[in-house]
Amino acid sequence: MSSCHGSGKALWGAVMVVILGLAIAAALFSGCQRVEKLGKHWESGMDGLNRTITLYDIDGDVVGQWRTKTYVETTRGGIIAFFDSTGKEVKLAGGIVVVQEN
Repeated sequence: MSSCHGSGKALWGAVMVVILGLAIAAALFSGCQRVEKLGKHWESGMDGLNRTITLYDIDGDVVGQWRTKTYVETTRGGIIAFFDSTGKEVKLAGGIVVVQEN
């Protein structure tokens, strides 16, 4: 009789795993844009994305522009950091920065 009791616990555990998996899948796919953004974030972190990064001064004049495949990191202090196409790290502080995905 103890073997039946053990099988019931195993079956109940398997059912709970399936229910938990379905709940996680439903949460992930509840918003397609959220899933797409998660995928872009993953892609950016792994290999970078093709981007154009433009730095403007306070008058709206272009100070610098970079076209590169990179990951862009922003800090709480407002610094934006990335690697340019030559592999050099660029840190931008101040001005207006526009990051566009190509």
